[in-house]
Amino acid sequence: MDRPALVPLLGWQQLLLAALAGFLAPSSLWAGVLGLVVLLWFIAGSRGMGRGRRLAMTVGAVCVFGFGWLWAGHVQNMRTADVSAPPAWLEAGEKVRVRGRIAEAVTRPGLRLRLVLQDVERIHEDGRIEPVSGGLRWTWINPDVIPAQGAGIEATLKLRPLSGFANDPDGDGYEAYWRNRGVAYTSFAVGERAEARLLSRGEALWETRLAVREKVFRHLIARGVRDDERTAGAGYPARQSVVSQGGAMTAALLLGERYFLDASTMELMGRADLRHTVALSGLHVACMALIGVVLAWLVGFVHPSVYLKVPRPRLAALLACVLAIVYVWLGGGSPSLVRASVMFLFFGVLLWMGRRSVIMDGLFLALAVICIASPLSVTDLRLVLSAASVAGIACIVPFLPGQAGRGNTAPSVSSATPSLGSTAFPWARRLGRYLLGFMIVTLAVHVATMPIRIWFFGDVPVNPLGNAVWLPLLGTVVMPLLVVGLGLTLLPWSWTLAQTAAERVLDLGASILDAMIGGLAWLDRLGAFPEMAVLRPTWPSWAGWWMVLVVALLWLDRRRSGRDRLPRGWQALACAGLLLLVGPPALAGVEAARYKAVSLTVLDVGQGQSLLIEGPGGVRALFDGGGFRSEFFDAGEHVVSPHLTRNRLPHLRFAMVSHGHTDHLKGLLHPLSAFRVGGFVRSDGPVSSRQEREQLAAILEKRKLPVRIAYAGDVIELSEGVTFDVVHPGREFDSGSSLNDSSLALRLMWHGRPLALMAGDVETKAIRAMVDSGRDLAADILVAPHHGGKSSVDVDFYGAVKPRLAVASVGRLNQWNLPSEEFVSAMRQLDVPLYTTAEHGAVTITWSTPDSDPIIQTIRSEASIE
Repeated sequence: MDRPALVPLLGWQQLLLAALAGFLAPSSLWAGVLGLVVLLWFIAGSRGMGRGRRLAMTVGAVCVFGFGWLWAGHVQNMRTADVSAPPAWLEAGEKVRVRGRIAEAVTRPGLRLRLVLQDVERIHEDGRIEPVSGGLRWTWINPDVIPAQGAGIEATLKLRPLSGFANDPDGDGYEAYWRNRGVAYTSFAVGERAEARLLSRGEALWETRLAVREKVFRHLIARGVRDDERTAGAGYPARQSVVSQGGAMTAALLLGERYFLDASTMELMGRADLRHTVALSGLHVACMALIGVVLAWLVGFVHPSVYLKVPRPRLAALLACVLAIVYVWLGGGSPSLVRASVMFLFFGVLLWMGRRSVIMDGLFLALAVICIASPLSVTDLRLVLSAASVAGIACIVPFLPGQAGRGNTAPSVSSATPSLGSTAFPWARRLGRYLLGFMIVTLAVHVATMPIRIWFFGDVPVNPLGNAVWLPLLGTVVMPLLVVGLGLTLLPWSWTLAQTAAERVLDLGASILDAMIGGLAWLDRLGAFPEMAVLRPTWPSWAGWWMVLVVALLWLDRRRSGRDRLPRGWQALACAGLLLLVGPPALAGVEAARYKAVSLTVLDVGQGQSLLIEGPGGVRALFDGGGFRSEFFDAGEHVVSPHLTRNRLPHLRFAMVSHGHTDHLKGLLHPLSAFRVGGFVRSDGPVSSRQEREQLAAILEKRKLPVRIAYAGDVIELSEGVTFDVVHPGREFDSGSSLNDSSLALRLMWHGRPLALMAGDVETKAIRAMVDSGRDLAADILVAPHHGGKSSVDVDFYGAVKPRLAVASVGRLNQWNLPSEEFVSAMRQLDVPLYTTAEHGAVTITWSTPDSDPIIQTIRSEASIE
């Protein structure tokens, strides 16, 4: 009998959805309420239930929603770190001696280790112990030792309050995520400077895993040393650098240890839409389950009588579950890996029970266990991606070629390729069906996760073909090889022959991965992985997207049964989904087009500077982009671009840079390469970093952007009546060896009204040149030169500007103690209010008309200048 393509949800599954909506409510009330409303709409329109049962389900869903809301709120209050009163010594920004228990130890790319410490205490010089309220997130580069979970550790660190980049009212998710885990502080250290020492060993299970990890690392390092004899006599840290990226990925795939991966490889994987294959997740657990299926077949091949006691499907499910549990342990028990394994365990249990359709039921059972135990998981990106991916697979499986269904009209491989007869080329027919099915499933996962990926990663997956080639190779060739090598590695170290075989097998797997990475790099050089930014829709658009997908699947199901027309209720749901999908971005676009004001936003980019200027009609310019020296965090990609594309298209009239220091230029490179930009404006000063200089030149050449070198006296028009008057540097000005003094200084004007003076990092020489030039420098707003540094303090300059407000772009407790006491004192003496991005987050100043007073808005408050 044909089975339906869409199986109606059971009563307990509907109540679980109500609970999930309740769990979401403390973090996003409107999203939780919308989820409940849609669920109630489904219940009210269900023809399979009588009126009494529909009423009971409605009441039950509302009650479960309320319970979930209260339970999640309670857990959030219990777990959230209290940062209301940080200790006084923290604000001093000095290094202190601390100790704590390691709750999490995760290796990160670039020889980095991330530790999460709980039960943190400060050790005073006189021996006093002071408890510290809240946990500590510590990033350690080139660590002396990689400890196990549960170990005690002591180190000398500079603690900072945990804070994200406050540019939007709902934040960037970073603060909320860590504070919900009880973490209140963060720290950073390099190598021996941490002066760390272990106080105790970790939990036995994790110590054993650490021993396995060390053996795998030794094999990978030995492989590299064979290829690079220059390091044969070097110490262990130096020899680590010889591990190839294929070897580095071997450690990542087997153990979740991304320690040896470098920034270029991670960027390449991201552009190729393959970053998810590096982080252990459901994909890797699925590979282990596939290996379990193969083992079950091999056991039956050797001993067919086994199937008389345990049928092959049950044996495969049992072996897959065992391998999944072992893999969770080897992978370090990361939350994403645990959640994926829980899902697969339920799949295995249902298969053992003889159930055929296990994907959706297994997903709901796993979500029930995970979210009831940890209700805050509903906002965890990794769980949301996993759940959306599995749901997409479950919904598309009935439509795959070869699947039976009511009036199945979907073309199958056999009908599409009649020349491949069922008897002549059965293997080709099966292969074609497998490849087509795999591509459809991959596409379904991409479609189901599309809004989440766009929101959090700011890109659209444009390389499904790469997944279709990379993933089969990974699952059918590489992972089995690596698992065999790992199995040999687990044997005693004294078994020389076994360890030699392990090294050779891991070497083969790493060599294949090296070739695969090389192939990606070749395709990247050919331009196969274009970089582009897109509009980032907010959560109502997410809901609309999924509502439209549900209706589309129902329509496909009805077509299979010969019924094309959708019921009116479903048509209404489709219309509501489309309205939610396109409504917020459309309204934002209309609002931008009707924008009559001029605004300046000093973005919160940490210790750096980035200014967004918007004029009438929504025309925007970006002046500087912030930036850090880190190879793994790009302020432009992860801070500036997400803010600019929130319900807005990635368009800029101008991208401008004040000067070539990293904290102003580096974050501008991503918008330049991924946005539609009308032109690039800069001063004639050099770029300090060779890498950034080469990247900038390559971007400008590739995109053919018009470049303008601006000098004092030039006027740059943003829109009608809104201009940038260039006040520095003059054509004859010689900045000498000071790159700061070559900064481009602009005055924002609106129909002759001076709004703001933005002068980059100018110091004494440039400031005196501006004052002595006799140019008009007056402006309502002064963006503090050089982040408020003492080298830029000049009373005559402030007298020429006559600001009504000053804004300094600085990082919290930065090592340069900016803004300086001299600058703060000068603003106080002039009675000029001072805002800082460290304290207030992004600061937006808006002028509704050329004659109006500016309105100041921050993430936390709103005020006007009298």
